[in-house]
Amino acid sequence: MSVPRNTRAIDLSTGKVISDSFFYSASRIAILVLKPIKGILLGRLLGPTLYGILNIPNPYVLIGGMLSNIGFNTSVLKLMPGYLQEGRPDLTRMIYRSTAFCTIMLSALWATLMLFLSPWIAEHVAHESAALNPLRLSALAIPFLALNTFFASVYFSVQRGKLGAGITFVHGLLNTFLPVAAVLWQRNVTLIVGSILAAEVAGAALYTHFFHRRVLSGFGKAVGPLWRGIKETTRFGFLFFIAGLGWNLINSVDRIMIKFYLPSEQLGYYSMGAQVITVIGIVASTLGFALVPSLTAAREDPDRSIFGKLVRNASRFGFIVLMPTAAVIFVLVRDFFGILVPRFDPSIAIVRIVIPITFIDLFCRVGWAALVAHERGGLSAAAYLGAAVFNVALNAALIPRYGIVGAAVAVLATFVALAAALLVMMKRVAGSRIELAAWLHPLLLSLVYVLLGRLSADWHAALRIALVAAGGTALYAVAALATGLVREDDFDKIRGMLAPRAGVPHVRLSIAALGAAERLYVVFHPKRNR
Repeated sequence: MSVPRNTRAIDLSTGKVISDSFFYSASRIAILVLKPIKGILLGRLLGPTLYGILNIPNPYVLIGGMLSNIGFNTSVLKLMPGYLQEGRPDLTRMIYRSTAFCTIMLSALWATLMLFLSPWIAEHVAHESAALNPLRLSALAIPFLALNTFFASVYFSVQRGKLGAGITFVHGLLNTFLPVAAVLWQRNVTLIVGSILAAEVAGAALYTHFFHRRVLSGFGKAVGPLWRGIKETTRFGFLFFIAGLGWNLINSVDRIMIKFYLPSEQLGYYSMGAQVITVIGIVASTLGFALVPSLTAAREDPDRSIFGKLVRNASRFGFIVLMPTAAVIFVLVRDFFGILVPRFDPSIAIVRIVIPITFIDLFCRVGWAALVAHERGGLSAAAYLGAAVFNVALNAALIPRYGIVGAAVAVLATFVALAAALLVMMKRVAGSRIELAAWLHPLLLSLVYVLLGRLSADWHAALRIALVAAGGTALYAVAALATGLVREDDFDKIRGMLAPRAGVPHVRLSIAALGAAERLYVVFHPKRNR
């Protein structure tokens, strides 16, 4: 039987990477802006102790979800676009089918194991009997959480980031509003965890339905053998699974060890402060995922400069967004917490320590994407697993002595070491690097927020927030245009990204704002525009 050929090749342009990243990040950020609001509402209504109990299952679910995808997320990002580029939709379907099958089987296994171990975890690790039922319900969520994470990579692998973004938005709304509705109805941790489980089930159903209807149906009916797909995905993805496991251990061991050494309320304080990494970090993680298909195809392109150009442009765009965001949060965190969650005052120090991770992680994600594209899973695994071991050692040394502040310092130091290692590996393997100006330039401009924060130190919190957030952002934008942080060709890239949706009201508004920014750019750089 002849195999239908798919002529749809992978788009190698920076614009496509930024487009998929933009829409997916915008969707996730819109939801993740609501996530701290959800956390604030839950924290206010539950208090530090119950909020801490609510967060006890999280690291176990995170690890269980990771063990359900032994490199499958990375495999689909590399193998599916590779087969599409070769015009083999049958093998693309093979990779999808085999990875989905393995994800479902493994997640069911880990969910069963966590159900069995829940009483032991509650009694001997968490030292909290009230955590038993939340742990059990969280175990049931592992298969659906694993599928939702898997589909995020699948949509990127076929460059359908916009479709994935829409589903992510709906899934995120459910994950935000159902727990809030539950806590408003009854201040019961088990009920809240049950509402989160319901949101994950709905998300998995939506991802599956739309991928099969809108994407997979376009690849024809031919499909490669299941066993071959399993061998290819596990062979390629296993070492990257080790890397991903290391990353998840870095982001979960601190919470497990905090609860082992300290009471539930301390975990509540830490979780409230550390959630900022989850919220802002989505920009770096999304950009890293979106880079992989393009870098994979660019590696085979005769023009080797395309690979380095993608790395430089993607990192530059990421830092333009992440640096000012981190600066705003660092300056205003005390004002926000004083207004919204005054009982969580110890969380302020945690936020200020961990906020640099939001842009340090971008170094890690870009380096990881370059290693994935060059099939260097061993190096990636060594870096992440080494960082995880380093993190455990630091937490064991610092938490008993310094409490949650020690845990925050440990995770920050771990990310700094990990970023340095991955950048060295990327340079040796791919010959590419992130330019100094890509991060130093926006970092220096972001100091305007710190300056405004100092000038308004004695102001009322609401006025101070308005000055730093609005005034600082306006000054940052003008400085970015004046100093060349935003370049002339960036306007064309962004306009091309927005053009297909020019009829949508908020996109029209974005295009108008883009035009105003371009006119201001001409004022600062008249010679370049003659």
